[in-house]
Amino acid sequence: MVMAVINGLGNVRHLLNEIATGRNDIHFVEVMACPGGCINGGGQPLTKDTSILKIRAKAIYEIDETEALRVAHKNASVNELYANFLAVEKENNNHELLHTSYKKREVLL
Repeated sequence: MVMAVINGLGNVRHLLNEIATGRNDIHFVEVMACPGGCINGGGQPLTKDTSILKIRAKAIYEIDETEALRVAHKNASVNELYANFLAVEKENNNHELLHTSYKKREVLL
């Protein structure tokens, strides 16, 4: 399975052009709408200071390079949760347990 990860909405056009001209090997596309990922969004304190954004990005890349466990499906705690709790709850709606919903809120800058 081939997955494409795109950072920033401006980069989506390039992949769409590839798909329009025949590329068909991608099974899943993840678009991180924030440029560079969610360094300045998705729960982070909003800032216009690019030096802070560079520090955040550097820290995330360093963690990604040094941590032994970087994917949820290999996390023993996550696997234990599925095996001991969610497997029991399969008759119920795990969607409600594992997903969230969003509502429009005013953004203050």
